[in-house]
Amino acid sequence: MTRTNNKNNLSKENNLVDSAMYPLLLFLVVLTPFEDFILKFLPVSDRLYFYARFLSEGLIYAVFAIVFIRKLIKGVSFSRTPLDFPIIIFSEIVLMSIIVNNAGVFESIVSVRPFIRYIFLFYLIVNINITLIQAGTIVRYFFYTGVAQLITGIVQFISRGAIDSFLQPRASDIDIGGVTKDFAVLSGREIGSIYGAAGDTILFASFITLFLIITVSKMYIANPKIIKHNGSHLEKINSKKENIILGIIIVATVIAIGLTYVRACLFIALIVLTAYSLLKFYNRKRIGIIVMIISLLLLIASISINFFGDFHSPKYIGNARQTQQSVIDNMTGIFSEDYIKVARQQRLGALTDIPSTVIYNKPFLGYGPNELLTIENLNNSPTSFLTKEWTQEGFKDVYWVSIMAFYGIAGLFTVAWMFYRLYKWSKIIYFRTQKTVIKEISLCVLTITLTTTFLLFFNRTIEFRIYGLYFWLFPGLMFNLYSKEKLTTSKEIL
Repeated sequence: MTRTNNKNNLSKENNLVDSAMYPLLLFLVVLTPFEDFILKFLPVSDRLYFYARFLSEGLIYAVFAIVFIRKLIKGVSFSRTPLDFPIIIFSEIVLMSIIVNNAGVFESIVSVRPFIRYIFLFYLIVNINITLIQAGTIVRYFFYTGVAQLITGIVQFISRGAIDSFLQPRASDIDIGGVTKDFAVLSGREIGSIYGAAGDTILFASFITLFLIITVSKMYIANPKIIKHNGSHLEKINSKKENIILGIIIVATVIAIGLTYVRACLFIALIVLTAYSLLKFYNRKRIGIIVMIISLLLLIASISINFFGDFHSPKYIGNARQTQQSVIDNMTGIFSEDYIKVARQQRLGALTDIPSTVIYNKPFLGYGPNELLTIENLNNSPTSFLTKEWTQEGFKDVYWVSIMAFYGIAGLFTVAWMFYRLYKWSKIIYFRTQKTVIKEISLCVLTITLTTTFLLFFNRTIEFRIYGLYFWLFPGLMFNLYSKEKLTTSKEIL
């Protein structure tokens, strides 16, 4: 009788955590892209405003701690995933790098936190009870949030800078662990560039690139919805009208990415559209037509954007630097001599100079995760291949290189291994699952993994809250749902 009561109590506790986690996930999915914009209206000091940005993150840590302690007391193990081993190895490498390089513990935690913070969310999702209906709702809420951001960005463009200052996050500088955090974009963006309610063009472009992947995946998989019919749950595919709406949203999203002037995201958007089109319509004549249509749409969009901008308001009244450049010029500018000359001192320099210096001086565990100390020691390396003195500004632009600088070859290969495992298993699940919702999510995870691998050569995408949250959320849903599907299938066979 006592054993039965204990099982009932454990079941009630699990249900309580599960029922709390679902609204928390919806809250995070909707809040995160608008978080800085919403928090700017808090009537508090800069320091309180700074710490308010950690409330959502703190909730994740708190719930994770509750689940971990409860499982520890009950003797219940965490659900396993294909990413466990790479994550454990990477954690050990981080710890060893801190000890070997005598990096400050607090400063190292501040530096490594943006990369690992949502791994806790990943394990939370894997270890709770999420139904197919709830997972579908989470994806749908993300879609609605993306539409809201997209509309905000388009309205910002039409206003020609009139609402820029309203959309920007609160301007404040805070020093944490010796690292200055700046929460406002005040200069350095082309006239007409948009950032919606994300506060920065790169953040906005990264988020709506995720949104594009979700939207294209919905169209590719036929936009499944789970509905109730005669007491049972059925998957309903989208109608022709819904496909047309999704197509319009996709075109608008690509245009919005172009208006951010973030080249890496625009290239990814074009690659994603081309890849999905090739997969959906594997026919030579159709492929030719698709390429022509996409090229024509981009040309028309670029001309229309420039014409409308000049016609609507020749005088830009926003806060961007006073230079005008078309979307096409922005794309083709990477082939200019001036751009290559500048790039040699920035990303190209990072790709060639920093790895050589790390391999010669600190090959296995790098210089440690303490960002300021790593940059200082890198610049003062006994044998150096650097052509410039590096600072915090731009150091993480080629994020793969910064991982190597922090954690050496061991850390770089472990993170690459983790990405490979995520790609491999999302592909396996995509082909094995019989559930359309899981197929859609796994296709998103596969595409997001490849996209992130590319983007990390241009910025620290995975550290952005607006991107990192979803990078770990969708794999968590994928592994959670697929493990339940396998368990159900096994029971049916037995």
